[in-house]
Order: sequence, then C-alpha cells, then structure tokens
Amino acid sequence: MSIDAFGQAERFVTSGDYGSAKSEYERIIGSDSDNSAAWYGLGVVNHAVGDVEAAIVAFERAFLINRFHAPTAANLAFLFSQRDSSLAAKYAAAAVDLGLDNEQLQALVSPCLLYTSD
Repeated sequence: MSIDAFGQAERFVTSGDYGSAKSEYERIIGSDSDNSAAWYGLGVVNHAVGDVEAAIVAFERAFLINRFHAPTAANLAFLFSQRDSSLAAKYAAAAVDLGLDNEQLQALVSPCLLYTSD
C-alpha cells in the first residue's frame, strides 16, 4: 500500500475524522493484512472512539506482526491494566525492554516482578 494511504489516514486522524481514518486503515489492511503500522493505526483510532475491545484486537495483531514496536506494547499494557494485570505487566515489560520507559510502565511491570521473586 502506498505511503499516500498512510498520509491520508493520518490526516483523517489529525482532523478528528476517525470514521474515515478507520476506513482508510481497514483498506490498507485489506490489501496487506500483515501491515503492522496499519494495525497499529487502527488500534489508535478504535481507542480514540472508545472501542477498547477492537483497539486491543488491532494492537495485538500489530504486536504479533512486529514485536519490536515499543508503542504497541505500551498501548497494550495500558489497555490491559484495568482488566488483566498479568498481561499488562507482560506488555509493559516488553515496552521497557524495547527502550520505552516511564513511571507508568514501571508501575505495571513491578507487580509482575514481585510475583516472580519468590
């Protein structure tokens, strides 16, 4: 898929037209289902409109395709933080290992470390 498609999707996001952005990301995914950037963008858009379940699905797909994208892992950590502390800790640890480190991620990793130190 062309860079223009990503540019168009990003312009939709910037302007707050999440429906069009979602359609554009889905169109990209339709022609390249292993495009982790498009899945990530879809996750961002789904989260922006409050569809947490769809955001998780999109971010998980992006992470399966590209396990080296720290922002994807961080988004998953934050989304799982209210529902599954072990998954939140797993993704937070991945984000930290990939170089994205902040207090919020450390707080999500810490409970995991407490359980594994026994």
